[in-house]
Amino acid sequence: MLLQPLHILMPALMKLFFSIVLLLVTYPAHPSTDKPVSAIDRRLLLTQSTDDNPFAIAAHRSNYALPLTFTSDPLIDDGQHAEIKFQFSLLVPVWRNVMGTNTIAAFGYTNQSYWQAFNSKLSSPFTETNHEPELFFVLPYRKKIAGFNQRGVILGVSHQSNGQTPPFSRSWNRLYADFLFERNNSYFSLKTWYRIPEKEKSDVLQAEGDDNPDIEDYMGNFELTAFHKLNGHSFSAMVRHNLSATQRGAIQIDYDFPISDKLKLTAQLFTGYGESLIAYNKKVTRFGIGFRLSNWL
Repeated sequence: MLLQPLHILMPALMKLFFSIVLLLVTYPAHPSTDKPVSAIDRRLLLTQSTDDNPFAIAAHRSNYALPLTFTSDPLIDDGQHAEIKFQFSLLVPVWRNVMGTNTIAAFGYTNQSYWQAFNSKLSSPFTETNHEPELFFVLPYRKKIAGFNQRGVILGVSHQSNGQTPPFSRSWNRLYADFLFERNNSYFSLKTWYRIPEKEKSDVLQAEGDDNPDIEDYMGNFELTAFHKLNGHSFSAMVRHNLSATQRGAIQIDYDFPISDKLKLTAQLFTGYGESLIAYNKKVTRFGIGFRLSNWL
């Protein structure tokens, strides 16, 4: 019963939340003199090291290819349950030491695609490609919270869409805050967001307006990711939820096995809503195996 009032108040609470968090930008973040011993430290240093190189592009989110996946619900009619899924994600730092602080400004782009490569009857089509450009600020700092080390926050704005025309167009714009924590070899990301409202459509074939007004009911209001590294192996679990009485969300579990310094065997399990934009309101389960070049840490 308490979830419904939270759902009603969420837009106002998120506006207040982002107003408070954005105040962090006006305070200098003092860089630590400690040696970089954590994965978060190393990741920030590697990102900063590309700032002075105009030809350098760094990894942003996870980069992987799953040549064989099985899904419970194909994205198209007569689609096969076996298909290829891959993602590449890049970032370019555009401004270091923003306003005299240790803040980094960066541009990121993530592409996630689904390919019916084995479906020769339909000419092996790409059934869905989701694009997500974003601009964000990384504010590194250190703070102890309940036994965890908070290592920073990422503040950003993102646009995610599938690049199609009505009635198959799907898109939304978000302001988000992503809090980073660590404890020993475990790392945590708590990402919350506020959806930027769009004008309501009077016709689904209309170009302007909201293509998916109920997307938050399925994609949720927050995403919690736990990541553990040990001797080159890594395990991660993501949980997403809508904080409402409908109890919709998603879970994704990944495991990486190292086969070289730059390449890992990977297995991925997803179940829930919002794996792809075109089918954000359908519950699916997918399992895939393949290769990963980089993870978020």
